[in-house]
This record gives sequence, C-alpha cells and structure tokens, in this order.
Amino acid sequence: MTVVKDCTGTYLRIHGKDFKVCNLGKLSSVPAGATVTATLKKIDNCKSLDDRFFCMMFHENEGWVEIVKLK
Repeated sequence: MTVVKDCTGTYLRIHGKDFKVCNLGKLSSVPAGATVTATLKKIDNCKSLDDRFFCMMFHENEGWVEIVKLK
C-alpha cells in the first residue's frame, strides 16, 4: 500500500483506489509516497475526525478505514 497525504487527509492506496485513514497517528511518522504493509478494517465513518477541517479540495476515495496492524 502506498501512503498518500494531501490537504484533504491521509489515504492508503491499494490497486489504484484510495482509502481514507481515520487513525492518523499510525501514519504520522510515515512520509507520503512510502510503501507500507497494513491490515485494515473498513468503517462507516470517523468520529474522531468528523469536525476537523482539511481543505476545500475533493479527493475521491473508497471510504474510511482504520489501521489495525502496520509494518
């Protein structure tokens, strides 16, 4: 998986599809463009980031995920 970071948030790109990461702390020290191995859990929404403003840019994604395990 490739780490993608922009003003809209942090994503993990898998086979050309981006998944928005809810628990950002797991990737705080990982630079954009890095390749990681992670176990993910798809979630319906991200309560910890609901009120957080990122930017007015749209980033197409496949929904929220939480990182369960990161290598």
